Amino acid sequence: MHDEPVMPMKIAIFGTDSLLAAHPVNWVQLTHACRKAGFDFLVPVSWGEELIAAHVGRQMADSATTSVMSSCPLVTERLRGFPVEVSMLNTVPPPVACARYVRAVFHPRPVHVTYVGGCPGAASEDVDIHVDADVFLDRLAAVGIDPHSQPHYFEDQVQSIGLVMHRPRAARRTSIGSWPRPARP
Repeated sequence: MHDEPVMPMKIAIFGTDSLLAAHPVNWVQLTHACRKAGFDFLVPVSWGEELIAAHVGRQMADSATTSVMSSCPLVTERLRGFPVEVSMLNTVPPPVACARYVRAVFHPRPVHVTYVGGCPGAASEDVDIHVDADVFLDRLAAVGIDPHSQPHYFEDQVQSIGLVMHRPRAARRTSIGSWPRPARP
């Protein structure tokens, strides 16, 4: 019996500059557009930023020294030319931290990571494809996907968690509805 090959999970990591380039398209519309383009999951690069911040926080928690932190290879290179009297704390760039994180989360399933944004630090073996926002949005348009025309919310999730009520129910009381009303002066 032959095992079926496991298709890689296609993940798009979006840089903040890409979210701004897509404006006024919101995150949910962008997610819908990316899913139509074949992506399984969309991740904001801010996840990588948060991972780096947590790492730096742990590194500096017990430190009595002043440090300069850089997660940008261009900044790190520029600082090498200056006499810095403080210690340097270099980390991977946010797109790389994010790519490593999603690979770890979905392991052992193979993951194909596309970074959409202008961060030069995304040029890494951890990122399979690095594309600027304008090029990505042009590619969506070329295959007939218009992010502006995508829904502003996830219909199936909204229905499944009960955020849409078709008619009010007087009998349904929530903890908020049962709070005492403040006395009026």
